[in-house]
Amino acid sequence: MAAKAAFKKKQEEEYDYDQYGFYLPLSKISMQSDKKELKKVNARVEKWRKMLPNIEQLIQSKNEKLKTRIRKGIPDGIRLKVWPHLGQIEALKKKYINQGYNYLIKQADFPYETDIDADLNRTFPNHQLFRDQKNTGIESLKNVLKAVSLTHEDMGYCQGLNFIAAAFMIYINDEESYYMIISLLENYDCKKMYEDVASIRKQLFVHDHLVKKFLPDISEHFQNYGIESITFGTSWYMTLFSSVLPFQYFLRIMDIFFFEKWKIVYRVALAMLKLKKKRLLNAKSFEEVFLVLKDFSEYENNIIDQDKFFKIACKDFIFSKTLIVELEQQYDALNPPNENKKKNRPLQARAKESEKLMLEDQQKILEQQQQANINFSQNENIEEKKDQNENIFQIQEQQIENLTKFQVKESSQLKNLKQELQLQHKPSSESNGNLSPSYTNENKEQFTIPKLYE
Repeated sequence: MAAKAAFKKKQEEEYDYDQYGFYLPLSKISMQSDKKELKKVNARVEKWRKMLPNIEQLIQSKNEKLKTRIRKGIPDGIRLKVWPHLGQIEALKKKYINQGYNYLIKQADFPYETDIDADLNRTFPNHQLFRDQKNTGIESLKNVLKAVSLTHEDMGYCQGLNFIAAAFMIYINDEESYYMIISLLENYDCKKMYEDVASIRKQLFVHDHLVKKFLPDISEHFQNYGIESITFGTSWYMTLFSSVLPFQYFLRIMDIFFFEKWKIVYRVALAMLKLKKKRLLNAKSFEEVFLVLKDFSEYENNIIDQDKFFKIACKDFIFSKTLIVELEQQYDALNPPNENKKKNRPLQARAKESEKLMLEDQQKILEQQQQANINFSQNENIEEKKDQNENIFQIQEQQIENLTKFQVKESSQLKNLKQELQLQHKPSSESNGNLSPSYTNENKEQFTIPKLYE
């Protein structure tokens, strides 16, 4: 009943496009700044203009004044000039001068077209660029993701990249968006996050320990109700929050990320939990906690002040890069080596290990679903709890689908490898149908492809 009332209210609201092109209720669109705020913004723009001629030197020297101003948010007009310097875009354009963006999008075939097509309509459906197939933004998004997958064929395409690509495209042109993503993959250690399902586990291991260190009561509350960070944190980290927080937050996260790298990602996650602390601790069941974690209305309705949010993220959670490295080393020590060093292992072995990890994660989510079912059956308020649980199950099914993408990716790579081996070792005419010298009965076993996906 409550869900129906909320839906009816939503239908009655008036909508319009915000300054970035998102179709939102008028109540969620920020009103124009007052004169005092505009004066403040103009003063900041002037300070940035004075810094621009020396921006490269300031970036290289890790200038503290630059760091402070970046944390306050780069003004819109200035951001377009600063991001290419922070992301080292010119160097990437030189690196890929013979196989750049315009060359890649003209290629007729690419291995991950089906996977990319499946995600296009799921990406920011409330934005004017991506609302339907008629909009050119859908085709442009496909081109950007195609170019990325061809540049790093060993990685290919993975869910999460679609939101990051689309977020960049809202702000800058397609080609620049492509190079910004390549910069994230190559200069900011993001590639491993999409190559291997174990990598996101390592990040969430670090996340869990930071929550325990800075927000111990929330950490204990999660343990009491069986809340695993993989059920909500995967989308946070793999989309760099572009799929969960309002667009203005993504821009400011990227401002800091391009200068300070991964620390800001963990700090933003901690700030989100801290600002939900009261609601989280008041939640007295698995499903109630989960619904609080998936509710971002306080950001969408401008209840939380952006400047306050980033001040909390950068000032309340002080830790060194050394701590992150130590936690990552702890994760490696707690996991068998064959789960941590897949890059140097044969593709079929990596596929098998990724499948195992993925199935374990799916099992965790299914167990939590079963627990939610038990709680649901014990609750007297059936109709209200039914609405809540339907939301939870839809979210968790999406998490399982996200994890399954890794399996699809590895399966595709495995198929390509098998075809390559068959071509390499097929019988030659000179051998009268016998196996070629490199694939005799003596070494036949080493080329056997395991049937992982029957």
